[in-house]
Amino acid sequence: MTSPQRAQGILDPGVASAIALQFDGDAAMYQAFAATCATQFTLDAMAGEAACAAGDVSGLCRLTHNLKSALNLLGRGAVSDLASLVEKQAAAGDLDSACASWRSLHAALLAMTEPVNTRVPSALNVLYVEDYALGATLLLDSFSRRAPDIQVEVVSTVTQAIERLNLFESNLANLGCGEVAQTPRYDVVLTDLNLPDGLGLDIVAHVRSHRLVLPVVILTGSIEDDTVIDALRAGANGYVAKRGDYLARLPLALRAAVDRFRSEISRSCNSSRPPPPSSPHALAAADE
Repeated sequence: MTSPQRAQGILDPGVASAIALQFDGDAAMYQAFAATCATQFTLDAMAGEAACAAGDVSGLCRLTHNLKSALNLLGRGAVSDLASLVEKQAAAGDLDSACASWRSLHAALLAMTEPVNTRVPSALNVLYVEDYALGATLLLDSFSRRAPDIQVEVVSTVTQAIERLNLFESNLANLGCGEVAQTPRYDVVLTDLNLPDGLGLDIVAHVRSHRLVLPVVILTGSIEDDTVIDALRAGANGYVAKRGDYLARLPLALRAAVDRFRSEISRSCNSSRPPPPSSPHALAAADE
């Protein structure tokens, strides 16, 4: 295990402990996970408010159950305990107590998020790897209504994704910083975790080993701690759990991943340094 001193400079003992125990002492990987959570917490805060307003104790119970895992990974024990309290109150059908406790949790979640970016969203080109045809259709329909500026190309296997990425790479071969790639042009890769001929992590590995200038976001039906950490360790720049109305969260999650990635690449170009490895470690270091 890496020395916990890699977490130097982070004062919260819970955070330092989480970095040492959950992330093998890797502060950069922790920061990458925290950045993904910040985007998600903004949406969870809105979802909790809506659940209380609608008297939806079941929805509030599910939401806070899922929040506990992420908060524990972040080393936010007190906030995780508060989420557990709201979950128990909601599970017991005590809406008034659950919503009263939720107000404290809501404030804590917002305190952990980054300021909302109010600029006009730019267009994005997404390579989406999904073998479930209905899932792909639902995403395309959702994006056409909620984020029409996001263009999505769908492939269904790891093999097809790598073929498209190889073409993308060949088009980039002679480009410098700031130049525009020819078709296919991708800004981000979105991939399901489980695919017919491999895993989404295989695609992450290809992008990283070829040093492609692309962030990768993982879609997963699991929110197990090991799944999230494995994805980040492999080099993913974010993840979205397939729970609730996750399709509504996807545009914001994709934009956040792209913005963080471009920020680091821009620094590399402006300083005339070689672009850093396309990994969550490099991205997170820029946010520290």
